[in-house]
Amino acid sequence: TAYNEYMLQALQFSAADYLLKPVDEDRLIEAVKRVEQRLTNDRKEEHTNVLLHNLSQAGNPSEMRLCLPTLKGFVILKLEEIIYCEAERSYSVFHLANNKTIIVSKPLLDYDNLLQDTSFLRVHKSFLVNLHHVREYQRGEGGVVIMSNGAEIEISRRKKEAFLMKVKETFRG
Repeated sequence: TAYNEYMLQALQFSAADYLLKPVDEDRLIEAVKRVEQRLTNDRKEEHTNVLLHNLSQAGNPSEMRLCLPTLKGFVILKLEEIIYCEAERSYSVFHLANNKTIIVSKPLLDYDNLLQDTSFLRVHKSFLVNLHHVREYQRGEGGVVIMSNGAEIEISRRKKEAFLMKVKETFRG
């Protein structure tokens, strides 16, 4: 059901493992152990808070939060704070509205999958953009988008049609 999909998305946003029905008890225990191992005591409470927040916002992706692991711990962001994500080898670089960047040691594909049903769209093999931060589109083979921070991001020819459709769907025009 749609509700189950939203719950799954909420769990994923909080960097927790997820299980599908029917739940296998051994797999559930294994998932809980994995999560506990990953989190230090001071991080457990914050991850739990993010998870509970996302579950309460199921069906409202704009209010979802994303927990990004960093070298020093983690950062919790509202999706609206992220302008775009950029692939840099096996890392993802998050460009934020406050002009800061966060480097995460996960590939962009992970975040592409995670942010699928939100205002984010993969427009190029190296870029995932938040459509709410697109300020201008310039036609071309694939085209170029100008982001709210002035960054110019090329849209691949293969992604152009999907981009234009998602813009129309997101902004109804």
